[in-house]
Amino acid sequence: MCARVARFYGWPDSEINIIPFKTLVKYYHAIEVLESGEMLAEMTSLDYVKHMKDRDRKDLHRRLLKNTKKHQDIEEKNASVDDLEALVKGLLSGR
Repeated sequence: MCARVARFYGWPDSEINIIPFKTLVKYYHAIEVLESGEMLAEMTSLDYVKHMKDRDRKDLHRRLLKNTKKHQDIEEKNASVDDLEALVKGLLSGR
């Protein structure tokens, strides 16, 4: 634990030796919190799909493809507000 704290914060051994053990434990737990926050910040919405079950992922892709085709059809015929509302409701109902 002491070596990890020293490496993470860049402290020499002489400083680690004078820090009380309880303080070292607090710094050690702070490392875990900081690293966890960094990992969460790196996650993207694409990572969510990777962690879904195959059946759920296929269902999501099918709904997205279906709604994309609807959206393209609506664009081609200069959609009305009602058409757009129907598209949005279709997207939201799949939640």
